[in-house]
Amino acid sequence: MHTSDGIRAVPPHLLDVARAYRYDKLQALAYVVLPAALPSIFTGVYLALIYSWLVTLGAEYLLVAGSGIGNTLVDGSEQFRMDLVVFGVIVVGVTGWALNAFARGVQWRWFAASRAA
Repeated sequence: MHTSDGIRAVPPHLLDVARAYRYDKLQALAYVVLPAALPSIFTGVYLALIYSWLVTLGAEYLLVAGSGIGNTLVDGSEQFRMDLVVFGVIVVGVTGWALNAFARGVQWRWFAASRAA
């Protein structure tokens, strides 16, 4: 949804400039539309990573099907073992931070590559 919103929000004057330079559709997409839509695209990527991580934790927490971080949190809270709960919270936080850092790294490289081109 963020990608389509970003593409629809490309300012018309940028497309007019692309027409003035006689860009074909592929060039207009690569040099005008995609760079203008990248902030919205990366917003969608960030939200997708957040929601996928939350759904993974929720499924493990609610379904208690095997050993996972959600099951560790449940076991720790049921057995009053704060060491397991703190460990689980730290793993959840570090994994969330790592996913965010990965997305930021991809975003930074993409924007750096688009500025160099």
